[in-house]
Amino acid sequence: MKSLLHYPRLDDIGGNLAPQSKNLLSQVISRSRSCEESGLPAWSCVCGTMREVESTEWGSKHFAMTEMAITFINNKHRHKQNKPPAQKERVKSSCMDLRLHKILHIFVNSNPSPNTEWDELYQITFQTIEKTTIWQAVIDNRHDIKRVKQLSLYQRFEVCRDENVPLQYCVCDHPSLNV
Repeated sequence: MKSLLHYPRLDDIGGNLAPQSKNLLSQVISRSRSCEESGLPAWSCVCGTMREVESTEWGSKHFAMTEMAITFINNKHRHKQNKPPAQKERVKSSCMDLRLHKILHIFVNSNPSPNTEWDELYQITFQTIEKTTIWQAVIDNRHDIKRVKQLSLYQRFEVCRDENVPLQYCVCDHPSLNV
């Protein structure tokens, strides 16, 4: 928008520009430019074809990807247990280990571009048993986790969270949460 306001005097534009940014008004952009080359995160790339994977198509790879996401979340509070024995803390995290209740839906973005690092990107939304939290994971066909986030409201866990764990990854139990 700032470019439009200052066009054609583009030299008057201040601020930070990413090295891979291009001015759409004054530069030619290659049609084969990939999301990676543009600096766009994989989960926001619309270069491919997005479709919902029907539940009848869900297979072991989809469940394995979901379990990978749950392990990613659980490892956020297992950091204390992963330290060498001399450095282990005696205090256990208040964050619970999560377990899969069910997958809610799966979308796949298929990208035929040879300029991209992934061919398929899966967006998996799932629910856990603990506190019925809902999560979304974005994982590529090489099983590289691009993003995991909690979709359910997690502010409620502030009262019992482990201060060493980012709030969005801590699901904990407290008497005030059982009301």
